[in-house]
Order: sequence, then C-alpha cells, then structure tokens
Amino acid sequence: MIASSAHDEPARPGRPMLGAREIRPGLALFIDADVLVAAGASFTGQEHGRAHGPHYFVCIAAGDEASEWVATSSNPALGRILIRRKSGHPGWVSRPSYADLWQVWTATNDTVGRAAVAAGDASAPGGRHLAALRFLFDARVAV
Repeated sequence: MIASSAHDEPARPGRPMLGAREIRPGLALFIDADVLVAAGASFTGQEHGRAHGPHYFVCIAAGDEASEWVATSSNPALGRILIRRKSGHPGWVSRPSYADLWQVWTATNDTVGRAAVAAGDASAPGGRHLAALRFLFDARVAV
C-alpha cells in the first residue's frame, strides 16, 4: 500500500503505509516473497533458489513506479554478502543479515507495499528499517 503524499494518515498497526517517496535505496522491508510473485514481480536466479514467504528485502534502486530489491537471509552462503550497518526494528538489527545477490527482485512500488503489509512489516513512517549499501561495494571487491 503506497500513500500518495507525505501528508497521508499515519500507518495503522499491522498496516505499514509507505509514503510515495519512502521507497529508496537502503530501505529494508519485511516482505512476503510469495505476494510479490503472485503480483507478477520478476527475480533473477532460479525458482528453486528464490525466497518464499516473509523475508527482509533491501531496496537497491527505486523509480517512480517500480523498484529493485535483494532478498536477505540470516545465514551466510555462496553469493550472499554481509550487511554491516543496519538500523530500525530489533527484528531487523539484532541478527546478521546477508544480501543474496543472486536474487534481485523487480516489482511495482504498490506491490512492494502490499507485500510488506502481508508480511507484517514492523516499521512505520519516520521509523523505517535501513541498510547501508556498502555490501554492494563489498560484493564488487570480492569478485
């Protein structure tokens, strides 16, 4: 669910309304990957290796209508890079997060908002989860 301006009503419990300008690189949301797929989102990689159900995702590119996200995991693996700096809800910051660079997702911003509502994202306007995008540089250096 995307709000149309910065003056829209505040998020209600369990319904994290996103302001139209909130989707930007570095934003992290708890998103239901299955909702993304059902709404026609695309992703790199193979179907058998994609995220299923609720996961944290980090925005790496954003436009007016659509955005790109990487799925994250709390477990290290080949192709995953540690996200070193995070802020937000304890569920996001209290455990390690690894960006899965094999999974770059593209979805409309409205779909992202609906998938965050479906997953029960705990952030709210003025208190969103954030990730430093340095992990993208770290991945480039590791190649």
